[in-house]
Amino acid sequence: MRHHSRSRGGFSLLELMLALSLFAIVAVNASMLVRTSQNGRQRSDDRAQLALIANQTLERISLALMGADQALMNPMNPAPMHSPTINFVVATGVEDGEPVWGDPERIALDAEGFQVLWYRNPEEEGETRVVWGKYVAEAAIGETLENVEDDNDNGLIDEYGLAFHLADDNRSVLIQLSLARVNSVGKRFEVYNETRVAFRN
Repeated sequence: MRHHSRSRGGFSLLELMLALSLFAIVAVNASMLVRTSQNGRQRSDDRAQLALIANQTLERISLALMGADQALMNPMNPAPMHSPTINFVVATGVEDGEPVWGDPERIALDAEGFQVLWYRNPEEEGETRVVWGKYVAEAAIGETLENVEDDNDNGLIDEYGLAFHLADDNRSVLIQLSLARVNSVGKRFEVYNETRVAFRN
């Protein structure tokens, strides 16, 4: 007896459709995985960039206040009071055993532009103003303004994105900075940083 076998020369229409469907599913999943990875990397980059801006802004403020005279600081705001503005004078040297003080300076939150501004001779003729930081949040992260409550449990009430307040011994100032930014796809990012500066004088 002879056994006849039939070889199949190709795929049936059903098999071809199944193969194409399987390929499409794999391709879509791979595309979604790549897109998710890219979005995650972009979010990480956005947050890292905002954190870098916060660190640079705090460093500028800290260096400016290190040489300030505590007795000439204005306003004096121990917690829970605070201020988005601080006026100070820095010693530029010593003459006959006495410190020589420089021009009046100010660091303040520009509420309209949500920027940190540094001033020399504020509100005087020849005033100098420089932007030291951007993307300052309207309120500190976790804080609701004008409800007279400490919403974020940090010891302050209704603080703005930039807040200065003195320690109980008046020998240092705590600087708190909250930044917020919306990226190109509408995702909002927030970062918070703080530092304490001890006065030299």
